[in-house]
Amino acid sequence: MVDLLPRAAVQPGGASPASAARGNPSPAGAALVTTRERSDTGAPLVCSRPSRGLRWQGPDGSLYPVRCGASNRCDYCAMLTAYENALVVQLDALEGERFPTWGMTTTTHVPDFSMHNLRYCEARVWKYLRGRYGSGIEYLGLVEWTTGARTPGRRPHIHHLVKGLGRSDSERAAELERELSVRWRDYTGGAWRVECRPLRTPMGAIAYLTLHHYKRTQGPPAGWTGKRFRPSRGYFDVPVPQLRAEARFLLRDRRIEAALVEALRVPDGFDGGHLDDLLAERLPAARRAAEASAPKLVRVRRLTRTSVIEPLGDMC
Repeated sequence: MVDLLPRAAVQPGGASPASAARGNPSPAGAALVTTRERSDTGAPLVCSRPSRGLRWQGPDGSLYPVRCGASNRCDYCAMLTAYENALVVQLDALEGERFPTWGMTTTTHVPDFSMHNLRYCEARVWKYLRGRYGSGIEYLGLVEWTTGARTPGRRPHIHHLVKGLGRSDSERAAELERELSVRWRDYTGGAWRVECRPLRTPMGAIAYLTLHHYKRTQGPPAGWTGKRFRPSRGYFDVPVPQLRAEARFLLRDRRIEAALVEALRVPDGFDGGHLDDLLAERLPAARRAAEASAPKLVRVRRLTRTSVIEPLGDMC
């Protein structure tokens, strides 16, 4: 795995999410994720905690930092994770047998709602959906938290991409919201809000989840160590390691990186077709590179009183 260094800071933003489920209005009458909560100040251009004694060494001898990879604690690694996940979802949608046609958000109603209980409630809602609409339903979830700026404490919620849920349009979205809100309130003991949004294209999937909702201000609370990127067992049609390897080489293309930066800034208004064309152009080369140009992990040391990094040998 080569650590890639994007060349531009990013300021996430976006438009409002799907309409709220019909039912009790929220106290402020606002969407779950507000424009204020989507604003950010950008991420630093370097990992805050890179390895000191290790580097990735490419086939040409170039050395790359080994970043910490802690997307829950490092702003830079969180930004790279957002880019990589965006391409993983996009590549799966393009290469797999089907792409997600629904976005869905499940919410909680009290601060610091137990993650164990949230997983249990999630399992019940997916069991219900598969029993009612078919066993082929699969999902990819991304866990977030409210900022706590408008309400006391931070409430977890999960954004999903959903495959196999059938016809996707605004009328059915309203029906699903009503149907699921009643059950979700029963499962959680009071959280009535479920949001559903039809997705038309693979790029809509990226904008809805992987970029649109990967905001630093809604990252996990201090000390949280779980996984935020949560696919169901059958969600990905292509093996995820293969998709990630291809995504990392695609991110070396400045044009693809620039398209993702634009998607992160304006998730509902950028030219998704342009990114599709770039991926189609670069994907064959990325596949070959992923298979033939895997870097190796080497030990290094910094020479005394210099900035020179010297390789010491491969890791066993």
